[in-house]
Amino acid sequence: APISVISLVDTERQWFKANIGLPGASETPRDVAFCAHAVLDDALFEIPDATRDARFMDNPLVTGSPDIRFYAGAPVRLSSGERIGTVCVIDREPRQLNDMQREVLKCLAEAASKALEGRRALREVQAAGELAARAALVMQHSADAIISVSADGLVKRWNPAAEALFGYRADDIVGHGARLLVPPDRAGEELAVGARMANGHARTYETVRLRRDGSRVD
Repeated sequence: APISVISLVDTERQWFKANIGLPGASETPRDVAFCAHAVLDDALFEIPDATRDARFMDNPLVTGSPDIRFYAGAPVRLSSGERIGTVCVIDREPRQLNDMQREVLKCLAEAASKALEGRRALREVQAAGELAARAALVMQHSADAIISVSADGLVKRWNPAAEALFGYRADDIVGHGARLLVPPDRAGEELAVGARMANGHARTYETVRLRRDGSRVD
């Protein structure tokens, strides 16, 4: 086919994510878009001759440029079930696909869906990585002691300000129990806070901790 398009459809328009054969075209109103019909069902949508189809014979895309006669579109369906667009082929002459061509078009639509979802997942991973990197910079350069403790009570991260406040180097305490910092008379308090954290409840509170030399710090 001389024209092939990956289109995405929203409430008002279809726009072309990829476009071969329609130079300069980037979108059309949804109310004239063939693809707006193709996304209504999981089945392949095929129009052998638009001039003989009552739904399309007066369509401006048929009566004028690009002079559509043949259209076949397979919906791009996300893993969550939404149909968001199509992979379609268009000709200016009437025609009809054979069974193998229909199957190929369906496979191309599935490949487009996986590519779109894969790119979104990659962006989410990259965004998470950037956020983690910024958090690490904040932790490293903060004037406040910042300590990360796992659910089982082991110190996972320990910033330079924590070293200055408590006297432990990161190498000395990461991987060890955070209870080293808890005075014996505060053990019950720490257990209660740990239980609340395990249930997903954050808490801000004032307490006392122990430095490496045994002195206490508010």
